[in-house]
Amino acid sequence: MVGKLTLLIWVGWMMAACGAGDRAPRLDSRPPEPSNARNGEPSTGHSENDKIPNFPWPPPKPSAMIPIPDAPLRQLVGSDSTLGALDDRLRKVIEAGGYLESSYFAVPDGFAFVTRLEQIEEDGTPKAGTKRWEPEVGPMRGFSLSGYLKSLFTAEKGYYRILVFVVSPHPVFASPTKTVSQKEANAWLVEGASNLPGSIKKRPYGPDVTCTALIYEFEQSERGAEATIRVPGRLPGRTHLEKARLWRAFGS
Repeated sequence: MVGKLTLLIWVGWMMAACGAGDRAPRLDSRPPEPSNARNGEPSTGHSENDKIPNFPWPPPKPSAMIPIPDAPLRQLVGSDSTLGALDDRLRKVIEAGGYLESSYFAVPDGFAFVTRLEQIEEDGTPKAGTKRWEPEVGPMRGFSLSGYLKSLFTAEKGYYRILVFVVSPHPVFASPTKTVSQKEANAWLVEGASNLPGSIKKRPYGPDVTCTALIYEFEQSERGAEATIRVPGRLPGRTHLEKARLWRAFGS
């Protein structure tokens, strides 16, 4: 009797084990559904292996802001409707204006193109010759705006300018409260990428994408004084781009 009872217990245990095996979860070879970690917010380029920093969003208050006319810009880009093609055209125009050092940052579903600080005349025209880029502090990726501003403390009094071109399908509006601090501006020039990552280049240059120029103008009132940003600026945005020899080059 004991032997039969033991046998029945053993058979029952084996049947339960087999049933549990049938109920064991199976591995699903399908990739998991992508999660929307940003709750529907636009991507800023930090996908895949792209590691370029975000530009402050919304941007700090500029001295002036102006949209680049859309139709002429699209004619310049041609049939290759990608942000990479737009970037190629922007870079050619901006470099033709003498801006050979720059940095890239991510903005919602697009990018920002930041130029090196330049010294300008009172009417917005770049200073002639080497004066334009004084104080001389070396290539962009080796300096910061905070270093620039420190150098300006002993520079001649005058005006200085940084141009930021924002490409995005989202409206560009300045922060109502934030202005450029040395820490933030330092990140623009030190942490910026030298080129756009592939994921941003492949984005479509759709009908909603626009290019907006932000002008940040600093004034050195006297030797030894701190260079401060002019908000609002002395000159309209279009005047800055005309004097920088960029407005007409954009086909405007």
